Amino acid sequence: MTVSRPASITTNPLRERDPELVHRLAAFCGNVNDILADQFAAHHFQRHGLTPQHRPHDLEDLKAAAIVLRMLTKPSWNQNDFAVFDAFWRQAMCFDVLADEFEAERHRIQHLVQSARSDLQLQKETLWP
Repeated sequence: MTVSRPASITTNPLRERDPELVHRLAAFCGNVNDILADQFAAHHFQRHGLTPQHRPHDLEDLKAAAIVLRMLTKPSWNQNDFAVFDAFWRQAMCFDVLADEFEAERHRIQHLVQSARSDLQLQKETLWP
């Protein structure tokens, strides 16, 4: 019989230490999703010769921002969430609207994510040496 390791999770330290920031991130996530939907609609309109209402944004930057914001507002994180952060954080910060809105918090967010990653790794090593 094989014993598998349970999925390790850690609570989102942003929720504990700065609930107002998480509230802002969640609201901004809704805005990014709206921009993303508008972008898809604009693409459809352009194909039919109509003029889009909004200035187009880089689609890859928008997708990365939506993915990272979703991760940052989750109640808890696991290894997959850290992989998502690593894969998309830099691209998300290329989305100028997100970068402008959260520039003052950027380093704090990165630090808290790294701290949570370290806590999860320590928890994993303690449970499964």
